[in-house]
Amino acid sequence: MVSIKDVAQYAGVSTMTVSRVVNETGYVSAKTKERVLAVISETGYKVNQTAVGLRTGKTNSIGVIISDISNPFFAFILKGIDHVCSQNKYDTILFNTGEDPDKELRYIDLLRQKSVRGSIISSCISDYKKDKDVFTNLSPVFFNRLPTGIDADAVLNDNAKDGYLAAEYLIKTGHRKIAFINGNAELSTFKERHLGFLDAMRAHNVQVYEELISIGDYSIEGGYRSTEKIFNASITPDAIIPANNFMTQGMYNYLKANNINVPEDISVVGHGDYDWCSFVDPPLTVLEHRKFEMGKQAAGILMERLERNTCNSFRKVILEPKFIIRHSVKNYERSAQ
Repeated sequence: MVSIKDVAQYAGVSTMTVSRVVNETGYVSAKTKERVLAVISETGYKVNQTAVGLRTGKTNSIGVIISDISNPFFAFILKGIDHVCSQNKYDTILFNTGEDPDKELRYIDLLRQKSVRGSIISSCISDYKKDKDVFTNLSPVFFNRLPTGIDADAVLNDNAKDGYLAAEYLIKTGHRKIAFINGNAELSTFKERHLGFLDAMRAHNVQVYEELISIGDYSIEGGYRSTEKIFNASITPDAIIPANNFMTQGMYNYLKANNINVPEDISVVGHGDYDWCSFVDPPLTVLEHRKFEMGKQAAGILMERLERNTCNSFRKVILEPKFIIRHSVKNYERSAQ
């Protein structure tokens, strides 16, 4: 393996000069820099980032914590994060909590031990009031979900608008018995979508049936169970809004198993657009989220903060949803004409 000493010897310079060229610190003449870079290219020399981290107490790594690696929602976001980090010569270290708060705290501690430069997090913890000190020196940027009890940068969907637009569209197409399948109501994403749903129902003077609101714990199985509970209620819904893509899949599984047809028997508006949403029969009407952009924005904010080395003026970026209308909603208003 080629060492920094080998590069210095071949280039006829000191190891300090090679270090300055590699790390882009200090003055090195253009001619010397060109010679060192040529030797690095010829020998295939690679910087030992672990050794650099041990020596300086800093690494070129960014810690990324997500709540569910099986959810395709995060794949697009991670692509956006990696796009920006790679451009800025940072590596990413990925951790998956599986919606386990204890794991999240453990991984945050591990990131501190690894001396990462910063962190980008989709948290499964709703309140960090008691644990906010765990982020010391980690410059956290939250995405998708923002816990209470901590001041930090965040890139979020306009979840309240999501819930409002979904309900309003169903109301305007003549629906009056609208069911809502929510996730963990303590987490900001689901709390805000639920509030947006309720705001739309009240704004249009449509009754909210508590029997038609169910908690689906943001999983496929939870979506199935919640849909089953809704259809066993004393009131039969004419529309359902599942609050995430997994619960939408679980809902579809229940409908198919019980010969309930969309949109003839039930209308559906989902959250998040994925390949399968346009392949199901009929194609699903959804509120689409700018997932890749969310990842890019979160990483960009972190890069900015690391460059300025400041902890002041935290930023909150809110991304607007895009309404994609397909064929999963029956228009009762048009039918009545």
